[in-house]
Amino acid sequence: MRKLIIGLASLGLVFAVTGCGGGGESHADNVREMTGNTLCDPYIVGAVMFEDMNGDGTQDAGDQVSTASATDGTFSFTNPLTVGSILRMTATTGTHNGYAFDGGLTRKVEAGDTTAGVYLAVTPFTTLINNGWTEQNIIDVLAEGGLTGIIVEDLRKDPMGTFNLTDTVGSINDAKLERLRASICIYNLLSVVNALNLGADNYDLTYEKFSTHPQLKSLMTNMVQQVKAGLSKETMEQIQARIEEAKGQCPWTVADVTIEDIIKGSVAIADFVIGKTVTSCHMSNDKNGDGYPDCDYNAYTQSSADFAEWKNELGESFYVIRTATNQCTQYAAQNGMLPNVLTKTKCKLVDGSPVTVSCE
Repeated sequence: MRKLIIGLASLGLVFAVTGCGGGGESHADNVREMTGNTLCDPYIVGAVMFEDMNGDGTQDAGDQVSTASATDGTFSFTNPLTVGSILRMTATTGTHNGYAFDGGLTRKVEAGDTTAGVYLAVTPFTTLINNGWTEQNIIDVLAEGGLTGIIVEDLRKDPMGTFNLTDTVGSINDAKLERLRASICIYNLLSVVNALNLGADNYDLTYEKFSTHPQLKSLMTNMVQQVKAGLSKETMEQIQARIEEAKGQCPWTVADVTIEDIIKGSVAIADFVIGKTVTSCHMSNDKNGDGYPDCDYNAYTQSSADFAEWKNELGESFYVIRTATNQCTQYAAQNGMLPNVLTKTKCKLVDGSPVTVSCE
């Protein structure tokens, strides 16, 4: 990896996913409006939803089924939705970042949601609300973990709606990323709790269960720090500065880094951290006798000496995959200056000594 970074410096392309940002300003208004119901954790592709009419959690005869979610997470139903019903994922849960998505996102259909032209976002936020969390519960838990800036209006909107995936440094700021950061943090929390069956199943964690669990606040704080380390304005500024250098050295037009590259790298790290957290919990004993496993919630985050290198290589790899037809990208990849993943479509972290980036 260090050889790779040296080579990148000579060409002027270094891709990192580092830094953290603040929030606090209102950012609930969307840059783009949804044109269909949206499934986002971030965008989930190929998932099928059903309208649970009686709220029993089971797909019954007569519950209408949606189209499979598209690449932008959008899906639709044939008939209008009914107030009080719950949108749930079927056994066809789709993929995110190219890998199987195992979550159970939900959204309760509320008054006003069935108005013509209104499209619904189904997200980790709406899942908590469906589980009985109040908006203030969610905002307070995120803020206590270190993620400020979320407002009530954010919680029923598309977490990716505050920016375009093609946005570059000039059109991104940390406030635009805050809603997505918060959504990924909740996804991480729900995934760990669900895998360990800590009083919840299929993402049905209630606020009461969260509040009484002695370690979940530590988990949320850990996840907030990990996510903030991967999504920031500073990250893109650092990457773009290197690209500007490359423009004078590469004989072809260099493609700009976009927020999409950073998001994919951050999600890949989040998925890895979820798995490592679950493993640490399963391998630990209940040393203090409180009925819960003693988990290492601080493992495999930015405190790890390897964390920066994972972010670098993931950012580089997703950039190469997205810009694989660009001649400068091809030159850099074929000459060892960027990861040669020109024929790949997705990447993840694989456990080992050391942890490595694997693309396929």
